[in-house]
Amino acid sequence: MASTIFRSVANENGISIPDDLWPRIKGYNLSLLFQAYSVSHDVQNARLKKKLSDALSQQIETLIESH
Repeated sequence: MASTIFRSVANENGISIPDDLWPRIKGYNLSLLFQAYSVSHDVQNARLKKKLSDALSQQIETLIESH
């Protein structure tokens, strides 16, 4: 779904080959999520640490599964 939305926005803004850009954007977003996930383990509050780690894990899984 995300790539479909991306293609639509790219077309509206005159980007001719949005399919070439999507993997680069996806890779960039994944790297940021992995950095945040690794830093989340430094959180001292156990409940906050678990919630943050779980939320980041779900975002990483969703982004990996998107086409």
